[in-house]
Amino acid sequence: MRRGRGRCGSSRRRASPSGLLPLRDIIECGYVEETGFVWLRQPRKVDHYFSKAGRHVMYGAEVSAVGDKGRLRKITGVKAKEMLLWMTLHEICVEELHCKAIEGLSSSFPVEAFDRRGG
Repeated sequence: MRRGRGRCGSSRRRASPSGLLPLRDIIECGYVEETGFVWLRQPRKVDHYFSKAGRHVMYGAEVSAVGDKGRLRKITGVKAKEMLLWMTLHEICVEELHCKAIEGLSSSFPVEAFDRRGG
């Protein structure tokens, strides 16, 4: 577990696109290697608009997930706006960026839409 703004940002794993988690001011983060459980804490929720994907995503003050090879599952603290409703994301397949919501809806996006280097 790491605490502090400078220490948490440097510990990111690069298996996912660089802009997939555009969180700011992370105050605590951790990773349990045996289970793949990862968590991030920030002072307040962050609302972000991915212009290339055309989606608003809200990241709660606490975000957690279990990371497997090429995907994040059992995600908590992340919601995406689909039409007029906020859907809680449950799983993300990183290779083709296929997102699944608890409500049963799913969407696929190009990986470049979430890459910070690409805009």
